[in-house]
Amino acid sequence: MGLSGIFLARYSIEQGLLGPQARILLGILLGLGLLVAAEWLRRKTQTVYTAVAALAGGASVVLYSVILSALHLYQLWPPMLVFALLALVSLGSMLLAVWHGPVLALIGITGAYLVPLMLGSSGSDLLPVLIYVLIITGSSLVLQRYVQKSWLFALTLAGALAGGG
Repeated sequence: MGLSGIFLARYSIEQGLLGPQARILLGILLGLGLLVAAEWLRRKTQTVYTAVAALAGGASVVLYSVILSALHLYQLWPPMLVFALLALVSLGSMLLAVWHGPVLALIGITGAYLVPLMLGSSGSDLLPVLIYVLIITGSSLVLQRYVQKSWLFALTLAGALAGGG
């Protein structure tokens, strides 16, 4: 689902169908719509299905790509706003992993640790990145209480040791 959103955005760019603001707005609406659909399916089925978690994960991927496009392709938003929005998507994905299971935990944690890499280096001030990594690591460790998978600890440890990029 995430790749379909990315390909849809790429097609609209190549064809010149929409302006940058419209592409970003529609991308955000698509991502939020996928999240709503995943939550509706989870509540309707009353159980954890990997396909439903992947749908929520696809929503996270769409939101990541749209937010990064707003910065890198169109320069619509300042880097600090993009940083905050990407962190919010990552933390939201980890929170939703409590209900959707390990697939979404994997996407949320991996995405969270990759956020500094996706934004690129914007200076030599390391303190904000270290605080961010501390928040993500703490959130990941709390998440492990609910999504009990051994690889989750290894992923958290690898991300923390890498310093988020």
